[in-house]
Amino acid sequence: MASVSLTPIHTLPVELLLEIFRIVIPQWRRMKALVKLSSVCRRWRVTAEGAPTLWSGIDGDDGLPLVRKALELSKDVLLDITYRDLSGPSSIGHRIEFMEEIEGSTFRWRSLSVLGYNLNLAMVTLGGVSAPQLTALHLEQRFDRLEGQDHPIRWKVYLFGGPNALPQLKHFDVSGLPIAIAPLQLSGLKSLSMRDIRLASDEEIYQVLLNSPELELLELEWSDDSQWPTVAVEPPDSPFIELPNLTGFTLMRTHEEFGHRLLLSIVAPNLRHFEIEVNRGTHPVLNIISPNVRHWRRVLTSLTTGIQEIEMVGDAVECRIEVGGLTIWTHNHEEEPMMSNIEPVVDLVRSLGSHLHNAPINFTLSDEDHPVFPELLSGFSPGLGIAKLSLISTEEDGDMSDLVHLLSLPNASFSNGWIFPQLEILRTNLVWAEGNDDLLAVIKARSAAAAKQGEGSPKRLREIRLTMYDEDAPCPLNTSFKRALMEAADGAEVYWYGEKWGAEEGSSEQRS
Repeated sequence: MASVSLTPIHTLPVELLLEIFRIVIPQWRRMKALVKLSSVCRRWRVTAEGAPTLWSGIDGDDGLPLVRKALELSKDVLLDITYRDLSGPSSIGHRIEFMEEIEGSTFRWRSLSVLGYNLNLAMVTLGGVSAPQLTALHLEQRFDRLEGQDHPIRWKVYLFGGPNALPQLKHFDVSGLPIAIAPLQLSGLKSLSMRDIRLASDEEIYQVLLNSPELELLELEWSDDSQWPTVAVEPPDSPFIELPNLTGFTLMRTHEEFGHRLLLSIVAPNLRHFEIEVNRGTHPVLNIISPNVRHWRRVLTSLTTGIQEIEMVGDAVECRIEVGGLTIWTHNHEEEPMMSNIEPVVDLVRSLGSHLHNAPINFTLSDEDHPVFPELLSGFSPGLGIAKLSLISTEEDGDMSDLVHLLSLPNASFSNGWIFPQLEILRTNLVWAEGNDDLLAVIKARSAAAAKQGEGSPKRLREIRLTMYDEDAPCPLNTSFKRALMEAADGAEVYWYGEKWGAEEGSSEQRS
């Protein structure tokens, strides 16, 4: 019988065996995976435990015994530390012990990721240590907890002892924590992500950007309850911020003054994605973008080059407009029609290039987050160019079903006649086992009006896609409704859960 030591796996050079270990070890719970590999045989244990870089990933989820083992076996190599505290107040003991274990190795930290519902202890620990080798920092305060459990930090947090404490830092990612930015004197960053910003001032953020010319990713999202300092709209001493490597830029929930100042200052010729949301002021997005169109035109045009249609997703409160690498969020004002904020933004988008002048709009209207009422559709211009419409409801008997009848006849409340006259593709889940008479009336009316080909007539529907409210559990559809729908479609392709219905009632063919 052949010796076990002569089997192929045991004849591999140590270097190749280590490379295999690196490939198969997962990023999450890697220490537990290493322990399993080490238990296969003596050679594997000696090989694994003799490679300090394999133990450089410290994950609090692996438990304190393995954390201690990894800290010992990693010797002097740089560490990547991850800690998640998602178990509530009962984990206070584990928090204390974990922080005590890693506190002695701060001079070896290369990256640190801490997220949880209560980061008080972690912030206290980080306030008094130095991490001169740290290149990536991720701190995330979670808020999706039940009342009566851990509370978020409300006071200003000072980290790593102040000025020049993080000389090697390249990636700064903080969410939901009121971090004191100025004392850190951040500079030379490659990515800056600050979400749910609460206490950081505009000037602090501006200085970080000015001192990080190699920035590649910029994400700024303010908290709804942020306290804004008063700043001038165009400070006379604001220099341009040259960011030639910036490819991703997200600016969410900012106020008009800072947003305008930032866009006026930033020069980012190689931007590939730009997302903006401004929810303070009247037409706030337009107030920021419009004055800067000349400065940003080449970049914005580049983001939308080659795009054939405009994506629009909305509800009663907000709407997201996507055109290639450009994403703009708009918000409704109380007692104003939905289109009062959407249409000016669409006009701005269309002005970015001739290829967008007549680009069709794919509009998805949903009541997932907010109820949608028929009155919200008043003011839609027939020239808006909505060619695809999706009506998606999350409530079986919700108000959204009342929207369907608005598509069936010219309505006196719409000064331009038919709503969505360029509509060619209709998708909805507002269908029940017995059918939907309002939907059937829409298809009949629009088919008849399109056949007349008169002035003001809507386009003929060419595609109808249907599912039920519960899309995962369809039940047999009423045969009479199905037959009537196929007749009313007048040649339009009808799909039921992705399968194309045939010319005869009851037949179907899978779409190719």
